[in-house]
Amino acid sequence: HTARLLASMAARKNTAKGPLLKKIRKFPDIERQQLTILSSLPGIADTLAQRILDKFGTPIGALSATSTDLAKVPGLGKARAERIRRVLDARRVTSDDKQDTLS
Repeated sequence: HTARLLASMAARKNTAKGPLLKKIRKFPDIERQQLTILSSLPGIADTLAQRILDKFGTPIGALSATSTDLAKVPGLGKARAERIRRVLDARRVTSDDKQDTLS
């Protein structure tokens, strides 16, 4: 076991290091995929993702919910619900948008 670990570490030593992102795995079952989607929201770990899925039934139900409805999930709270809504409602800023503000 130790030899495999050391070999793995040595193989990674010379590889380029990219950003540290949560790896989203492709799970064969739908519920696990849904929980992965919900746990990618800011401040949402697996336990809260399960509670959200239990309350709304589907990820689209949760993603469409108001911050008031999200805040009703046990343990989520108003501030976290508002933060999630801000992220979901924010318009993507493109390079064209940045150029317009500089003019």
